[in-house]
Amino acid sequence: REQAAMSHTVPVPPEDAHAVAEVLFSREAIAARVAELGAELAAHYRNLRPVVLPVMSGAMFFGADLARAMRPRPEGMVVETIKAKSYEGTSSTGVVRVSPEASEVDVRDRHVLVVEDIVDTGGTLRTLLDRFAAAGAASVRMVALLDKRAGRDCSVEANNPHWSGFVVEDKFVIGYGLDFDGAYREVEYVGVLKPERYKT
Repeated sequence: REQAAMSHTVPVPPEDAHAVAEVLFSREAIAARVAELGAELAAHYRNLRPVVLPVMSGAMFFGADLARAMRPRPEGMVVETIKAKSYEGTSSTGVVRVSPEASEVDVRDRHVLVVEDIVDTGGTLRTLLDRFAAAGAASVRMVALLDKRAGRDCSVEANNPHWSGFVVEDKFVIGYGLDFDGAYREVEYVGVLKPERYKT
């Protein structure tokens, strides 16, 4: 469960230089870490018939890649999606909005793996874990691509993801599903957005 700390050092692509200050994790580094996580999660959930729940829209790419990397495929594994949001612009609002469709996912007596793009304050993590536990899940755990620890009390176990890809500093990051008001999700790496792109 240790997080990879380093990435390949790569320059910002010229077409992104107007918006991106630096590349934190390259496409290659992400792919390697997702493969590691997939193998670890496949072993953990081998006989547990997991329900894998990527949180839209930020975890769309990470969730898809991770589910495909969970090999050998755990018997009985299903993949659904849910939608939850706590960010407006660059800041967490502190209020987690979960879509009504989340209640339609049958998690009773199932082992749930919530897949998130980033854990910051831990609010979304706690909300979703409590929600699915109350719905009768046998267990609820979370894997996050990024763990941004500056925004929460990490000494409280419930605030932390069970697995994560990378630990990040307190910077506003975009790419590989992470966005700024819907933009930059499609960028293939994780990078730092230049402040002038979001500060008025």
